[in-house]
Amino acid sequence: MLLHELDEHPRRLLISAGIQARRCLEDYGSRDDAARAASAAGVALEHAAKAYLAHLHPTLIAAPSQTLFDTLLVLSGHPTLSRRATAGVRTVSGVIACERVSAVLPTFRFAAADRSVFAARDGALHFAVATPLASQRAAKIMVRLIEPILIALEIDPATFWKGYHSTATALLDESADELRTAVDAKLVTARQRLQARLAGFHGAQREAMLEVLRRRSTGSVDYDDTRECPACGEEGVLTCSVEDEGEPEVEYERLGEEEYTYTAWIARVAYPVGFECPVCGLDLEYRELEPFDMEEGIEIEGRDVSDELERYFRDAD
Repeated sequence: MLLHELDEHPRRLLISAGIQARRCLEDYGSRDDAARAASAAGVALEHAAKAYLAHLHPTLIAAPSQTLFDTLLVLSGHPTLSRRATAGVRTVSGVIACERVSAVLPTFRFAAADRSVFAARDGALHFAVATPLASQRAAKIMVRLIEPILIALEIDPATFWKGYHSTATALLDESADELRTAVDAKLVTARQRLQARLAGFHGAQREAMLEVLRRRSTGSVDYDDTRECPACGEEGVLTCSVEDEGEPEVEYERLGEEEYTYTAWIARVAYPVGFECPVCGLDLEYRELEPFDMEEGIEIEGRDVSDELERYFRDAD
């Protein structure tokens, strides 16, 4: 898809994202322009995330506020009906925009640590302060997270990055190398930790100690699944957050000539957010699951939403 083929709101946002992203890379590594690079990285990522949401539907970037109705009018293509026009538009923050994108675009992996790109931007905008290290980290996060958005929108990265395409590619490779290095270090640490825990135990005693370790409780979010630990081979816990998927499926049962009852279910998917091994203590964050193919969503049993649907129809009446 070409940029000009996008609708008005996502096109404008993605053009802005490209300008800011290239400005960030122009100042990458500069001590004097670190604040400008950091602020540009945060703005670029926020606008790219909003461009993707607006491509799905412009109202997905609306923020709850006293001017919400005006915002919805503008975003839905009716600015002339708004009393405040664009002055009343309030959209979600960069963090919330990224969280929304990560909920609908599996390849967009926005972790808690990635919020630092917006912290660096805010420091630069409010205090004109950013260290070269903070701006470089912000640039790497920006490049890594914009990439899946461009792929999802079928935008050629070369047309987005223009003269900075090779720089963006190099930063992507750097981020991948850093991730591999961080994961390798965690694996080594976990194996050494287990070796220390089992030191001095042999035979039946060693097995008894392992059994104690296996029973250690690990953290849970919404849903837990089990996976083999890549460090020690024992069974670890994949913690997941659960999201409803699609529209409810309704099954009707006729009770009489004009009487019926229904059951409504909605599909659910558990999205991995981390992994923890009770035996060796390996603790992986969301991005670190990818090398072990643990990051894909898991279809789980649907949820009964019959009561919710009934309340909806009752309120509608």
